[in-house]
Amino acid sequence: MRKYYKLFEDQAKFWMAELSKYNEGPFAKVPENQARSIGQIYTSMMDHSFETILPAIEKCLANTGAANGGKSFRGRLSFMRNNLSQSSTKTKFQEKNPSKQPENIMAVRDRIIKLMKEMSELYPRVENAPKSSKIKHDELGMLNAQEWYRLVELDFKYHLRFKQKIDQYFINGK
Repeated sequence: MRKYYKLFEDQAKFWMAELSKYNEGPFAKVPENQARSIGQIYTSMMDHSFETILPAIEKCLANTGAANGGKSFRGRLSFMRNNLSQSSTKTKFQEKNPSKQPENIMAVRDRIIKLMKEMSELYPRVENAPKSSKIKHDELGMLNAQEWYRLVELDFKYHLRFKQKIDQYFINGK
């Protein structure tokens, strides 16, 4: 589990450092060829972590999850590759919670710091959690606390694709 905390921590530090590349204008601008701004991408990651992933981890830790069921094909593939594959459908979370533009860059920085603190505090508890207590993910299937924990880092990597496309737009103007 230590390895997965380190992977998350590296991703979180990367996203934090990337914030310094933006001012409020480009941070909020939605490029012509994209559906979201850089700010909305950060919001999506933070909201998914705080509103879906961390509560699922807590349910697994409380042993209130189901013991039956495994990962879906996409779930097995994602964890085997250590990478979320591109989904053709929006998740229920995305449908219910379209990404909003954050208040400002500092608010995003504060949320990343808060997530890093919570992930650090969760790490020892997750490390020893029973693997039999699972909560269903809409696309990945039944996940235990360790798998939900890993999902934060995988989600950060997944969003990197969208960030790179928007960054390219601002560099090249297309």
